[in-house]
Amino acid sequence: MKTPVKVFAPHWGSAHLSPDDFIARVTSAGFDGIEMSLPVDAQERDGWTRRIRDAGLDLIAQQWETAMVPNFHEHKAALEVYLRNAAAASPLFINTHTGKDFYSFEQNSQLLELSEQIAQDTGVRIVHEIHRSRFSGHPMLVLPYLDSFPDLELNADLSHWCVACESLLDDQSELLQNVIFPRVRHIHARVGHAEGPQVTDFRAPEHADAYAAHLSWWDTIVKARNTTTITPEFGPAPYTTTLPYTNQIVSDPWHLNVAMLNVLHNMTKHDSSVQRFNVKKVKLHRKKRTEMKNQKKVFVNAKGDKKTVGKPPASKKKVRRDTKRAKNNAKYEQDRLVASGLVTKEDIEKLQAASNEADDIAE
Repeated sequence: MKTPVKVFAPHWGSAHLSPDDFIARVTSAGFDGIEMSLPVDAQERDGWTRRIRDAGLDLIAQQWETAMVPNFHEHKAALEVYLRNAAAASPLFINTHTGKDFYSFEQNSQLLELSEQIAQDTGVRIVHEIHRSRFSGHPMLVLPYLDSFPDLELNADLSHWCVACESLLDDQSELLQNVIFPRVRHIHARVGHAEGPQVTDFRAPEHADAYAAHLSWWDTIVKARNTTTITPEFGPAPYTTTLPYTNQIVSDPWHLNVAMLNVLHNMTKHDSSVQRFNVKKVKLHRKKRTEMKNQKKVFVNAKGDKKTVGKPPASKKKVRRDTKRAKNNAKYEQDRLVASGLVTKEDIEKLQAASNEADDIAE
């Protein structure tokens, strides 16, 4: 990635902070700018833009509020209000949640035409986010619009398509490379999986496949010089997983966004060497794991009889060692959660008691 890539902080999940506190948090973390939905009140909006500008940050304006307006005519009217309000802030561009997956092709086309007109009127570029339940909620949904609107530009939040297609899009790589990626002008860097739009922690080994897939997509888009802006967008609950009963989050979205910022900055500084290393490492791990899973062995029991085809049973010593390791790992995670203030020791004891009771009933 020789082209400088700017990484933006999402305001999503930080509405509880004052503008000054949030901006201080963003600059301290090292983000290049902020992506956010702006207040419709002109005075509040201008207050935000002034603070962002004074902090030396760039702004990407966002419009998502029309997602809450199902009636088409009301949706269209609201879209114009929010887009013109966002354009008044003179952002780098506007990222919009446009239309509905249940609107007709003609209705969604009216919304895209309106967006094009506002972009022409204001001189502010508008990109349309790939998102579930919008006009772009599935690869096959968006194709007719790409054909009809040659200037239509997308924000690639591909985590949503992972859910919509219940896959890591392995069977649609040609479509992504040849049709979708050339129309992408912005990226939302959140890692999703086949059953949800957000993994608990993209660094965890259990999410290695999803992480590698997303890194590969982003790297391909940026290498083609299609975009120079990325926003890590790990979101609050219910996007992030919560513990049952306590509803405490299991991972902090802001910490994940900062961690992703560091990954993206390393990618840009080292011409994708970090990305290539990570993907290569993940692929080797995945290959080794698959080979071990598929490997067939015939082992001999104590009596000399040939037994089951597959991996031999673990020894008692190994079982004890693995059990002890699992308990230590569980205790480490519990201590980490308690130390972070996400849960109390009492919460964990209640969950353990409930789990033990369920085990007793099952037995």
